[in-house]
Amino acid sequence: MACNLPTGGIPSTVNPDLIQERAKATFDPSAITAFFDGDASRQRTKTARRRQLESLIANDPSGVFDNDTNNYMHRTERHVRSLAKHVRLIELCRSLGFGDPAKHGNNGNSSVNDVNDSVSPGEVLLDSEWYDISAALADDLPTALHWVMFLPNIISLCDEEQQKRFLPLCRDWRMIGCYAQTEVGHGSNVRALETTATFLKEGEHCPTTGQVAPISIGGGGGGGGAWIINSPTLTSTKFWPGTLGRTCNHAMVIARLIDAAGVDHGVHNFLVQTRSMEDHSLMPGVTCGDIGPKIGYNVMDNGFAKFEHVLIPRRNMAMRFAVVDEDGVYSKKTVSDAASKVAYITMMQVRSYIILEASKALRLGTTMVIRYSAVRKQGFTHNNGNGGDGDGDSSKEENQILDYMQQQHRLFPLLASSYCIFFTGKKMLADLKAIEDRLVKLVESDGTDTGGEGEGEGEGANKGSSQGSVSSTRSVDHISFEELNFGFSSFHAMTTPVVICMILSALAVTFIQIEEQRDIATETMTDAYTVIDISNPSNSNLRNFGASLVNGLVIVSVVAAMTFLIVILYKYRCMKLLLGYMVLSSGILLGFLGGYMFYVFIQKYNIIIDQFTFYCIVINFAIVGTIATFYTKGIPIIVTQTYNIATSVILAWQLSHFNDWTAWTLLGEI
Repeated sequence: MACNLPTGGIPSTVNPDLIQERAKATFDPSAITAFFDGDASRQRTKTARRRQLESLIANDPSGVFDNDTNNYMHRTERHVRSLAKHVRLIELCRSLGFGDPAKHGNNGNSSVNDVNDSVSPGEVLLDSEWYDISAALADDLPTALHWVMFLPNIISLCDEEQQKRFLPLCRDWRMIGCYAQTEVGHGSNVRALETTATFLKEGEHCPTTGQVAPISIGGGGGGGGAWIINSPTLTSTKFWPGTLGRTCNHAMVIARLIDAAGVDHGVHNFLVQTRSMEDHSLMPGVTCGDIGPKIGYNVMDNGFAKFEHVLIPRRNMAMRFAVVDEDGVYSKKTVSDAASKVAYITMMQVRSYIILEASKALRLGTTMVIRYSAVRKQGFTHNNGNGGDGDGDSSKEENQILDYMQQQHRLFPLLASSYCIFFTGKKMLADLKAIEDRLVKLVESDGTDTGGEGEGEGEGANKGSSQGSVSSTRSVDHISFEELNFGFSSFHAMTTPVVICMILSALAVTFIQIEEQRDIATETMTDAYTVIDISNPSNSNLRNFGASLVNGLVIVSVVAAMTFLIVILYKYRCMKLLLGYMVLSSGILLGFLGGYMFYVFIQKYNIIIDQFTFYCIVINFAIVGTIATFYTKGIPIIVTQTYNIATSVILAWQLSHFNDWTAWTLLGEI
């Protein structure tokens, strides 16, 4: 099937059917490529650089990046091979100057490359080129979560001194980390995690192991006590975190903080060394391993870890937002509520990466199957009368599978979805990055305004109420234009329909009324909703007031009873019955009450309309309104809002037919 004809730079091994299909394109593929690369320059510099990095991987003389035998390797072999790829990748990154401060400065990813004044040659920084060159591997790396989860946690939750101590080790890959949150018993329910971190004062003995808390443990820095990391139950075993099984030598462990007084302050982050940085052997008290084969993603060593009274330095607790001093006293730093939410960014960013990976998998799959559908042929263009399967004239032209509508119907929506998912993931990452930058700025400004609380480790906790007032004022000062604009937009979105409804209700009550019809409607409302007649003109005001109170209480009681019934139906999951009742009520309101209002309108303004047309309008109005209210999928929001306003106007117009005594008393009782 190969074509040896000149193809203008296209390799001669490209199938001619593919060349023919690509020639039919009505757009410039290179422009779409540049768009995907985020390359707005005419020179396509980003695209050219990406392709240069990809060629380095493809033409690497070591041969370690070859993926031909991946599917024939044992899982352990693939893990070892992937680590070899990682080592070679880091060598290439260093040779390209990825860790050169003069080359990068602060131009990388600021969320991961803060404290760049401590960067030295040889350390690999995480920037856009890292993603390009690692993607060129076309294979997964067991070290991926070191960049994606472990390092961002240090940046987000550790203070400046801790970052200066840990980040060089991370960037030089001497410290390889994972994010250990999920346990056998709990995962996303973070409050229920069972792993504990109990404070041990300097010189005290661990009650279980007899170990003494020294000034500094394992080069951790900072004296004054230690933490005992412990897995008290089987269900507290960390289970499933990627990179934990074989690869990492440190873990950002999420554990319950218990101070020197025995008070549980909830979950916090602790940097725990799991393996030796010299020979990769397990640290004392740490039981760690791989959870075994999975359906997919077997290069990643998802693992388990159990901690038996493992001692770590006091300053291995992430102390950007909370601190524990040498005496084991816990205190939170004074930062705005918004700034403290930066702790949640890491897990959200991982979700964004999952979206991008889903897009990548879908793009690969659709690319392969669409290309195959272009070269694979089945059937003939003109049926030769012999079944169209090759039994007749061999000169007949075969059909490409891609030409069949059923094949296009199956593939093209998936291709379009891959684009949508890709740009959704990119937008989510960009938005989260913007949120993170804003929150970090809030943290930094909070730290400046509190007079260096970050260095005093909790001294600000005892500064009294004056500190609180300063913090409150500062939170107001930090409201950005975007936040104000969002607030005004939300207020506008809520108030606009209400104002329109009030105006239309007033106009309807005023201009859609006929005196005779109003008297009839008032009498009907009185008969239907009141138990004591107050229409007698000889009644005294006191009697009318008392009667209207009773009538109002009856109406309110009926409404309360119906509300209670709805709550009961919801509580016992009678959703079909509940939905049926609400649909029926909405249909009756729009059809009967709306129809009556329409009838008064055409009578008031002498609009000529035949009976058939009248009923068609009313029925269609009721059906469309019910659908727009309860089945909003695919219906423009403005249509749904219009019917909600119409429902309120019809109800207000109908209730305007109460007599004055009942109307005002009912309003007061409600």
